[in-house]
Amino acid sequence: MSDKVLVVITTPDGRPDHEIMRYAQAACDYEPRAELTVVAQNHSVAACRNKAVVQVLASAEYSHLMFIDNDVPVQEDAISLLLDLDADIATGCVPMVFGDREPALALARHDFEDGSYDLYRSWFSDVREVAGCGGACLLIKRAVLESLEFPWFEFLETIIKGQHVFGTEDFPFCRKARDAGYRIMAHGLVRCGHYKRHDLASRIKEEWEPREASSWRGPVSISDKTHGAKPRHGSHVPALREIARRTTVKNAVEFGCGVYSTPTMLDREVFPDLERLTSHESDERWMHYIDCKSADRRLTVNQCELEAMPSVVNGEKYDLVFIDCGAKFVGRESDYSTRIELLERFTDSDSVVVLHDIEDESLGRAFDAAKYSYKARFTPDGEPHTGVASNSFDVSAMA
Repeated sequence: MSDKVLVVITTPDGRPDHEIMRYAQAACDYEPRAELTVVAQNHSVAACRNKAVVQVLASAEYSHLMFIDNDVPVQEDAISLLLDLDADIATGCVPMVFGDREPALALARHDFEDGSYDLYRSWFSDVREVAGCGGACLLIKRAVLESLEFPWFEFLETIIKGQHVFGTEDFPFCRKARDAGYRIMAHGLVRCGHYKRHDLASRIKEEWEPREASSWRGPVSISDKTHGAKPRHGSHVPALREIARRTTVKNAVEFGCGVYSTPTMLDREVFPDLERLTSHESDERWMHYIDCKSADRRLTVNQCELEAMPSVVNGEKYDLVFIDCGAKFVGRESDYSTRIELLERFTDSDSVVVLHDIEDESLGRAFDAAKYSYKARFTPDGEPHTGVASNSFDVSAMA
């Protein structure tokens, strides 16, 4: 059977979080073997998970089931990285917290004879076998589910050494699976957020180094194609790399940060002269997700309402301007008026300006009409198109 993954957002109340769906859909777009759905059942996470198992086992096309919880943002290559482990059960690293105590990862170093667990307290960067894990970013092979009996998930008492006693459905599932001879592998580079009162990811420290010493903690690779999948949302990366080859970029600004644009500009091998990157983001959750992925001192991430973004253009000189902020929605149509206004704000500057998604009719017209001396289009087949404009050097030969 070829791999096909049913990715399930578990939402007992039947209301999936819009932003979590955005992260999950981006991961499914990145990984062509993945299909996204939402499962709700009886106001119980365990019931949701069991319903999803029944759905997978009822269809011979699925080789794996993956759970993403309704408060856990995942990086775009999360599904691909977990699939590549070819493990019975594979999990990402998800922060958790008990009351006001220090957060930990929902990964057990050990399970003891009394049935309790000892959790990891810091991020790690390799792949490790674990004694148990949470179900918030969990990939399970079909064979595991077929060999276990209903109920696969049920709330039972779980004891965390030195922390708390609580009821959970995921650690008991892991115990069942391990008792049946299956192994659970945790991928240290699949690092998730976890929204409670704030994103807990920023409170987890590095195992081997201080947090300030490391740079990007997002997807391991932002190169052209990974695992046979086209990184659709990263189709602007070739344009950024070409700009880096042709001009010196010391000061850059981006309107709308991302898991491709931000690490590409912070990559010292791509932009060796970069001294400062300022990112303006309207989505508070996305801003915190990107910010906690990087400890690069050159990066400043600011929250800014979408409509207010043009007003932050204050005459500062930027070598590179990247425009990929969100859109307003009018009915079912996307309103990109903020991107268009930003494009127009830099027409009298010497900045190299990059505008993403110009296959959209309104953005394409605005790009064609913009009064820059030089313009070029990057138009990969079937992927979002990118426009590059400049008054300082001829970019037309880049495309």
